[in-house]
Amino acid sequence: PSNMFHDSTGRGRLGTALSRIWSPHTNPIEFGGSATERPVSLDMYITDPITRERRLKLCKEHYDRFVTELWWTVRLCIESRQLKNLPEDVMEEMAMREWDKVKENKYKLETKKEMKLRVGRSPDLGDWLTIAVEGARRRGFQINKLGNQDEGSSVDWSWLEAMKEKANRVRQAHELHRV
Repeated sequence: PSNMFHDSTGRGRLGTALSRIWSPHTNPIEFGGSATERPVSLDMYITDPITRERRLKLCKEHYDRFVTELWWTVRLCIESRQLKNLPEDVMEEMAMREWDKVKENKYKLETKKEMKLRVGRSPDLGDWLTIAVEGARRRGFQINKLGNQDEGSSVDWSWLEAMKEKANRVRQAHELHRV
């Protein structure tokens, strides 16, 4: 149970049925709240505004809230080639959730409520994946360097664009249109 992570949003540490029935040693993950003080990745640096020294950029400086950090971290794992061969339905759902940049140039993920209204369903598979990656991070997993290892090499991201286009087609197929 100590290596099992699950969504506890709105229920608190000991308030989940799972922890009462199975084990109180499970690891609930609350999607709400502020982004963490962990580094975004091992190669994203900023100049500290107070000390003027170069340091790793923190998640709280890059994301508007914790749920954005969770979902964006999955993207960074894919871009750094640390996460591969995901099921297609999971990739489609991850590509459906929209984001934007807000004040202080932070990333902001659309709310689950907004996504449900726009797409017509909850992003349960995406939440499952973010919980799995967050569990790994809490056990020591770090996002590798995002830059290319070899000078001059280029990564073909056309598959990601194709998945995004497919997700848009799926979403549009389920939208009502006036005739």
